[in-house]
Amino acid sequence: MRIIAPMMILIMMTSTLAGCTGGDPDGEEIDLGISDEVLEQLQLQLDENLTKIIDSELLIIQLQEQLAENSSRINELENNLHEHSDNHTDNEDINLAPIIYRGPSSGKGDCEGCMTYIGASAIDVDGEVVRFGIDVDLDGIIDYNFSSPFTNPQGNEITFEVNYSLMTMYSVEWDSSLGNELENRMGHDGCYLMANIVAVDDEGKSSIHPEVWNRDCE
Repeated sequence: MRIIAPMMILIMMTSTLAGCTGGDPDGEEIDLGISDEVLEQLQLQLDENLTKIIDSELLIIQLQEQLAENSSRINELENNLHEHSDNHTDNEDINLAPIIYRGPSSGKGDCEGCMTYIGASAIDVDGEVVRFGIDVDLDGIIDYNFSSPFTNPQGNEITFEVNYSLMTMYSVEWDSSLGNELENRMGHDGCYLMANIVAVDDEGKSSIHPEVWNRDCE
């Protein structure tokens, strides 16, 4: 529609000029004093202006297409931004599992009532560790809690305030003599015992730190 309107104007102007050189209905020529050379120049100028108008219209169409493409790209970026924001919000709701640090251990615990000593700590960066202990049957559930009091090798009990975030030596009354013989021993006289150190936070999420102790084979 933008192109048609200028073309109609040019056609009307061209028709008017053409009438200036024609004759009247009675066959008599009317001379308005406009030479053929001037008319030719005017026609060339009209053609040139028409070409510029058409080129301008094409440029406008290209700009409109580019604008539509940019708008589509902007919408895509806005959608990606919303998705990223939603994911970030979801990530803020994720509960991180506790982190377990393993310290020294001692004591064979190879008899009923004997003590195994395990040094360990656990922290929860987005909450609190509420349970901390050892899983001896490898089901991921704590069988023996790390707690107070601490029983030393002489059998004396030492009461202390439990703080799981501090590296602490805990005593566990656990018959840990039941080990498994090492497969493909290659001459080594040794057995092993597996257990898990488990920490559970205030939202129920747990971490497992696997442990292996060497044991003398019977």
